[in-house]
Amino acid sequence: MLTVPLKLQVNTDDRKYRVTLNGFFSARLIMTEPEWKVRIWILFIRITMKLKNVYHKSFEERQEKRNMKVKRKNPHLYARFLIRVLKCLRIDKFRADLDTGDFPLNAQLIPVSSVLRHYNIRLNINFEDHNSIDCNIYTRLYKLLWQAIRTYIINKN
Repeated sequence: MLTVPLKLQVNTDDRKYRVTLNGFFSARLIMTEPEWKVRIWILFIRITMKLKNVYHKSFEERQEKRNMKVKRKNPHLYARFLIRVLKCLRIDKFRADLDTGDFPLNAQLIPVSSVLRHYNIRLNINFEDHNSIDCNIYTRLYKLLWQAIRTYIINKN
């Protein structure tokens, strides 16, 4: 199970957001207008959960969150762990269509997009007011587990 690839698929054109662990687990975010749903499959069990509306928080809830103090032991620990996790990820496909809304800036970004072009990475600048991302990212669970253990052991000393 630790060697099975963990895949993250994001497609903003089709509104598909999915995390899969082949044969064991799958989670999909379904965004409809009144509410969002998360559909989860664990082996053969299917679970659907509704998410709260994240946009309409009351004034009191926002004030409570602002007044809470977060105690962190070592803020660099989280940054190091995040960098190590990002190094574990492999990009299978990345396609992005970007439009900044500023005509001169779009024109300046065209050479940058041509330099960044790779066999599995496509960055297109358009002038049509259309933004989209389609990417597939994968890793293996043992790599994530190893980075968590490594970060814990190094920072314990």
